[in-house]
Amino acid sequence: MKKNSIVRLSIALTVIVLLIVSVFMVLAVSSSADDRNVFGGEKTQTFEKTETVDKLLACSNHYIVVKHKQLGGTHYAYTAALAETNTAADIYKEYNFDAGSSLCVLSVLDNGNGTVSTYEKELLECRTGVIRDPSVSLDGTKVLFSMKENTYDDFHIYEMDLTSDKYAVKQLTFGSGRSDIEPQYLANGNIVFSSNRSVQTVDCWITPVSNMYIMDGNGENIRRVGYDQVHTTYPTVASDGRVLYTRWDYNDRTQMFVQSLFQMFQDGTYQTEVWGNNFNFPTTLLHTRDIPGAPGKYVSIASGHHVNQMGKLCVIDTNEGRNEKEAVQFLFPDSTTSYSQNVDAYGQNGRVYKYPYAIDETTFLVSSAASSSGKNTPFSIYLCDSSKKWANSIELVKGTNSAPASQIVPIKS
Repeated sequence: MKKNSIVRLSIALTVIVLLIVSVFMVLAVSSSADDRNVFGGEKTQTFEKTETVDKLLACSNHYIVVKHKQLGGTHYAYTAALAETNTAADIYKEYNFDAGSSLCVLSVLDNGNGTVSTYEKELLECRTGVIRDPSVSLDGTKVLFSMKENTYDDFHIYEMDLTSDKYAVKQLTFGSGRSDIEPQYLANGNIVFSSNRSVQTVDCWITPVSNMYIMDGNGENIRRVGYDQVHTTYPTVASDGRVLYTRWDYNDRTQMFVQSLFQMFQDGTYQTEVWGNNFNFPTTLLHTRDIPGAPGKYVSIASGHHVNQMGKLCVIDTNEGRNEKEAVQFLFPDSTTSYSQNVDAYGQNGRVYKYPYAIDETTFLVSSAASSSGKNTPFSIYLCDSSKKWANSIELVKGTNSAPASQIVPIKS
């Protein structure tokens, strides 16, 4: 009897210990979820955790999102909106500026029960101006962006500290009549960006040309590294450290000969073609980034010339050649997607896309809208899988006419 009592007592104690451990495990999971929601924010939605969502979570739990209206002017490359142009009396002045924007954090958190919830927190609002072009530092603690605060301001580059309680912002570039946009952190500590500091205009119109510049991480020692005839735009950094960008060339060609994908090293040297320098389709490649784990492949937007910055989502596979149409592989093609050459306003009908970010070869984040309705097109940001139909995509950030969700990049080191 004594032995049986000891056995029963041992079992009871084991059950109690297991119950206590279970409680602590539940609390630990809850605590972990709360800790991961470091930015807080308002809960926006809950959806099923799928294989595609797992890839999003593996990339990061937090993403910088910028909401702004559609960028663009008389052609795809001019988005500067100089204050000086606004005050000019010239009837040919060009002033493209639509106020109202914000920089936010999207948090994507695993609930531990087969579902995932998203939270949004606004870090900076600019009702009278435009915030654009986010880039997260390699250690995940800071974010670069370009901002035009109001009608009388020009675009300058700023840096936000994501670790400070009030998300402190520091201005890095200055100057009247200078538009500094599209900054990107470099692994060597410098920053590459596009700027009209070259003080030159396009051959066929009055808009200022933007070329590539590099500066120290604190905004000092600005030096020009691009000396192109017309615009070079939207630098991004590839997995191997190369800087990718779109280059518009007017030598012995019209504006409908492709504005192609170029590359350079982080010190500005070795500027050369990646794809399409001797081809006439598509008319322009926008917002190009490399695809991690897929050498020679790049996600891009096939667009036109006299258009706003939007078009068709595609992959450029340089393994298929440097100037062949077979290298252009459309994701989610519809009845408005074509391989037509020499089309000035290419890719502006049907579903439109901009600012893609590749998580892997089949998983992408992208801003998209069912159709274009001009500056106030209500773009939303989606998580999509190119091996599935577009209808399977998840709307992560819902945009509106007044606050289109335009750009997204992960916060990670």
